Amino acid sequence: MADSSDGNENSILRNRDHLFTFLTALIKRNGGELILTEQEIMDVQKNDMVSMKYDQENKKIIFEVESLELSSGYATPDPKTRQDN
Repeated sequence: MADSSDGNENSILRNRDHLFTFLTALIKRNGGELILTEQEIMDVQKNDMVSMKYDQENKKIIFEVESLELSSGYATPDPKTRQDN
């Protein structure tokens, strides 16, 4: 599986057209509607980071959210919130 940390994902995740394409695909996969509660929106924190990986073998894009602990100007993953499959 290719990791998105090669810098290319930064441009993809910052591209508005790509983000809306991903969002549209999620909405379509969910039957044409995606409902988020106000609380779900409020639960997103500034230290939540979205990463993206591409599984070449299965031709799938994988998004993950990791909470980062901010200290001394450096962000480090919080192992308590990491969910390994």
